[in-house]
Amino acid sequence: MYLPKVYVFTDTLILPKCYLCLAVLLVWIACSSSCTLFNKQKGKTQHAEHSRFNAATDTILYATCIECIYALLHTAICGLPGIGESGTFDNPAGLAACTAAMLPVAIEKAIGRKGCKSKALYSLPALLMSATIILTKSRTGLLCLSLFAIIFLMRMANGSILLRCTIGMAVMALAIGYTLASKKDSTSGRYFILSNTMSLIWEHPIAGHGSNGFERAYMRKQAEYFRLHPDSRNAMLADDVQHPLNEYAYVWTNHGIVGLLVLLSLFAIPTVAAVRSKDTDMKTLLLPLLAVAVFCMFSYPLRYPLPCIIIAVSVVLAIRHTKAYRWLASPANAALSSLSAVTLSIFLLCILSYNAWYEYRWNEAWRHLRHGSPTALHEYKDLYSHFQDNRYFLYNYAFALYSKGEFGDAIEAAERCSRFSDGYNMQLLAGDAFRMNGKGDSALAHYRMAHTMCPSRLAPLEGMYNTYVAMDSIRSVNIIAAEIQNKKIKIQSPDAIRIKGACKTINSLTN
Repeated sequence: MYLPKVYVFTDTLILPKCYLCLAVLLVWIACSSSCTLFNKQKGKTQHAEHSRFNAATDTILYATCIECIYALLHTAICGLPGIGESGTFDNPAGLAACTAAMLPVAIEKAIGRKGCKSKALYSLPALLMSATIILTKSRTGLLCLSLFAIIFLMRMANGSILLRCTIGMAVMALAIGYTLASKKDSTSGRYFILSNTMSLIWEHPIAGHGSNGFERAYMRKQAEYFRLHPDSRNAMLADDVQHPLNEYAYVWTNHGIVGLLVLLSLFAIPTVAAVRSKDTDMKTLLLPLLAVAVFCMFSYPLRYPLPCIIIAVSVVLAIRHTKAYRWLASPANAALSSLSAVTLSIFLLCILSYNAWYEYRWNEAWRHLRHGSPTALHEYKDLYSHFQDNRYFLYNYAFALYSKGEFGDAIEAAERCSRFSDGYNMQLLAGDAFRMNGKGDSALAHYRMAHTMCPSRLAPLEGMYNTYVAMDSIRSVNIIAAEIQNKKIKIQSPDAIRIKGACKTINSLTN
């Protein structure tokens, strides 16, 4: 979990974590599958599996503890950022999701241990995690913290149903009150995004919009909303949205009702299995699974490795009690199952290494482009065949072509990128490429779309202004310049000040 910036990939924070976690997981599967499946004595097998599970959870727990110490030290030295502490993550929500997922594990282990030293060994990480969740300012993290407080306090209030209900209602009332009272603009923006997403879902509720369907269709849905409601107060909050901040809505948009049911079953099956079974390992992951499920309602935890690992391990533990697993683990099939697991792990490790090598090459190409190397564009073109379906690469490739003056190729790359992700930034880049290629009408169409997607932004208006200047359309230049000067800005950034200063009416320029 703990991994500071690694300057090997273009994404220095999340991608290295994903590759490292996947590599460690595959190596662990390859090394442990033989030990588990070749042991013919059931009692010893279960004991060995339980020991490995405890070792794995302790490792992740103390890795989380290191992350929390880093976050606390960063806050102490640099101060608490306005959006909250994010540690080595790209967003406070990521740190809060991973920390909240491991917090109940630490509390369970602290309660279950005997002796002061053993309790302190897990109580200290629990305190560090709780403090870190508070520093992230994540409302979902605080909600999870409240849920855990309710659950563990109700366990302690033995025999008194009234006391349990009172404690639960009081803590939950405080959590809900804080959630509703804080960050009202953020709450309003989330509701706006979710309502547009639901409109998108109802267009194809059964089959969905396909892979990358949300990224491809949402911003046009947002533009359609602002065309119909030009005076909406949400216009000032509009941003380039790439996720609905709700994993259930995101999966439903892309993969339809079947995808949503599959996602829900990933939480439901382990929960039902844990309730019915006496397996302590499954019960240990119940509250972490609850934390992930709650974060899926208000954030995007599935882009981080730890929540995905928690879901995957929970499902595997649930499958472990099925007849199919027992058949695979039987002495007659142990050798074949073990060999299959090791072979598959090695195969996946090879694929992971292959993709990591290409990610490294992409980072090198991007670094060379930033330093003005003449070989950078050639490196990008060599990578195109591998990344031609990667929306991040296609946008980056289109920008690289644009920055090198190959506007025709930049337009082609931008149009291909729009098949996977058609957002505000994509429209701006396409507009710039068309404008520099001398196709003013096409450029204006893209700038207008970008302006409708995010009405409060000045960049599309600047693009239209420059296009009209190039087309010698004096009347249109004056109209756009007046709109820029009258535009209300939420945050007076240096870029906004520059655009307002540069885009003047023709009369102002001639005086």
